[in-house]
This record gives sequence, C-alpha cells and structure tokens, in this order.
Amino acid sequence: GQLLDMGGSNWLVDRVFQGTLSYAIRPLPWLQLGVSLGFAVRDLSVAGLNSTVVRPSGGSDSTVSLSYSEAEVTIWNLYAQFGAIVEPLEGLRLGVSITTPHVRLTGQGRLDLLESLRDPTDPSQSLGQGSLLTYDDAEYHWKVPMALGLGVAYQRPRFAVAADVKLHLPVSRYAAIRHPTVSSTEYDVERKLVVNVNVGGELWVLPDKLALRAGLFTNFSSEPAPDEQALVDGEERINLFGATFGGAYRTNDASLVTFALQFMYGSGDRAQLRLRGDGQQGLLLDYQKATATDLSILISIGGAVDLD
Repeated sequence: GQLLDMGGSNWLVDRVFQGTLSYAIRPLPWLQLGVSLGFAVRDLSVAGLNSTVVRPSGGSDSTVSLSYSEAEVTIWNLYAQFGAIVEPLEGLRLGVSITTPHVRLTGQGRLDLLESLRDPTDPSQSLGQGSLLTYDDAEYHWKVPMALGLGVAYQRPRFAVAADVKLHLPVSRYAAIRHPTVSSTEYDVERKLVVNVNVGGELWVLPDKLALRAGLFTNFSSEPAPDEQALVDGEERINLFGATFGGAYRTNDASLVTFALQFMYGSGDRAQLRLRGDGQQGLLLDYQKATATDLSILISIGGAVDLD
C-alpha cells in the first residue's frame, strides 16, 4: 500500500533525586577512608500519541490507526560507595572510589495503552472504536551499573588542579517494563561501557575570599547505537563534552557561596524516519542513520556551611 500520512507527539519528564549519608575517617596522616550509603529516586511521566494513514493497494479508501501510551512510575533504589585518598607527598593526592550497582527496592506504576483502527472494509466502523488496556501493577526497572573512579589532584594554598576518570560498567539488555500481558522485548534497555573524563582547576585570586574555577569534561552515552535497519527512531547515542566556568566567594570563616556556568555540546547517530516520493508507488517509508546534536547551558548557584 501507500503511506499517505503519519505523525506523532511524545512527551517525557524524567526526574532523578539522589541523596547520600557519608562517614569518613583519617586513620593515618596520609590516608583517608570513606563510605557512603545512598538512595536514588526516579520519577517518570511519559505520554505519546501517534497516527498513521495507509491506502491499501488497489483500494480507494484508507486505513487509519491511532495509538496512545501513557506511563507514570516512581522507582526507588539503594547503593553504596567506598573511597580512599592517599597523600604520598604534601599536596599530591591520589583517589579511588567504587560505587555498587543500584539495588531495586520497588518500582510499580501505571501503564495505559490505547489502540484504535479504522478498517476501510467495514464502512460502519469509526476511528473512535478501539481498545484501552490499563495496567496498574506494571513493574518498572532501572539498572545502574557498578562504577570505578580514579583521580589525582595537586593542591596548594592558592591553587589546585585535578583530573579523574570514571568507568561505568555495561549492563546487558533487560526489560524496563514488565507485565504478564506486555511483550518483554517491547521496552528493552541496554547500557554499554562508558568512560567519563574530567579535568579542572581552581585559583584563589583573592586569598581566602574569591576563587575562580574552570574545567573540561566528557559524558559519553551508554545507550546502544542504532542499527541502520532499526525500526525504532527513539534510540540515540550522543557523545557529549563540555566546559564549566565558575567560582566561590567566602562570606565568612564558616560559609561560602558557589556559582557556575556550564556549556555542553554533543553529537551522534540516531535512526530517523524518512519519507521519499516515487512517481509510480507514491510515498515510500524507510529508516536511515541521521546526525543528532545537543547543545545546553546550565547555570548553578549553591553554597556550603561548616557546622563544626
């Protein structure tokens, strides 16, 4: 048949909150040890509406399909982090950290699927006739892998420089949404090995009063790269890199205010839908690799208070 028209709109709000309770000791003048117990809460709100109009071969009427999906879920995870800092020479610090995989506590939510189809062979059928499936007990999973961090820093009273590398181990393909009546391959997720690099420095231009900071960083996507023959146009693999500029202003001996401006740019591949015209067959539908880009600016304002 001939594809006459298709369109859609998808909306996603993804909120993540992480909190940790940490404890650190210095058993030796040159050694620091720390442990953190953390929890992560992820709240997802997703909705999508898509339509397709196809005219069967040799027919004069069209088949119209309409699909709508909506999901609401909150996922709770626990994790732990262990770290150590060694200072073999005054001012030179070497650090290592290990973050355990997230342990799922709970993650049940609602999933609504609406499908409606107008069949041209049945003139009495309207587009409003369809089936609505509601799952109030769908299970949601969010797997975050083990991470290993290695860092080095050199600190003096007026300046400091630091660099670190963090490895996020891969996670094999798993079903993000699970329900007995939902296909286990419809919402598959996979994470590949990710290596993030950060380099930065700090300079106190006014001793004990004003510090300026700058850094470079990378943030490579862990989503699988799309296949040229993929029939899903939502999977992306974008490699990000950026720079941050900021500083800190010490208001008194026990508190300071921080500020930062972050620029991030990324590019990568995604499977993109393409419609092309053909004089004999009408519109043809296929998928191809296309370049995806991302540019963002983040403004941060914060502070710290020493309670001791």
